[in-house]
Amino acid sequence: MTTPSAVLQRVYAVRVAARQIEKALRNAFWLYRALAFNAEFAQAGAWIARATRLTAGRTDCSEQGYLLLPAAERELRDGDYQGAFATAEKAAALGARCGDRDVVTVAVHLQGRARVGEGRISEGLALLDEAMLAISAGETSSRVTAWIYCKTIQTCQQVYDVRQGPGVVVRCPIRDGSTVSDSECGEGVVVVVEVAAGVGDVGASGQA
Repeated sequence: MTTPSAVLQRVYAVRVAARQIEKALRNAFWLYRALAFNAEFAQAGAWIARATRLTAGRTDCSEQGYLLLPAAERELRDGDYQGAFATAEKAAALGARCGDRDVVTVAVHLQGRARVGEGRISEGLALLDEAMLAISAGETSSRVTAWIYCKTIQTCQQVYDVRQGPGVVVRCPIRDGSTVSDSECGEGVVVVVEVAAGVGDVGASGQA
């Protein structure tokens, strides 16, 4: 059976051959995500390194911002929160310059997680709010929407020390009254998220 990663690799090769570099860079980012999701971290990093070489001598574009996002994620995992914030800030600037809301939204979300990691909770939650507002306004692609919902849930769980288990859901600190349902957040768990009117609410709901 053909895997999503195999399909993405073929598409990447076709786009490079056609000199569609911006599309190839974006494709490499989603290939990285697919491999990383399956814990194939060495291959995921290798694809980003390969794609980065395509940017030599090219004018800044939003797709180059995509290549910064894995670096920011790695810095978050390593506990380098200041480094992660700075890297995500560069990605957000590239996305804003080129009008790519996906890049901007993911980068702002990563900045929020970096601030939370530093213990600057209020600043971090404000940035998470900003990213979620872009999603609730329909400004992002479906892949980014699902990803950011899931990571926001996880960050809320960290902030409020909520145990994962049957029947537990975090009311995330989004202030526009939106409701999110059936966001699949990994590990076979489907979480229903009810977005709170203010910061700090934690509640319980059904879990599939």
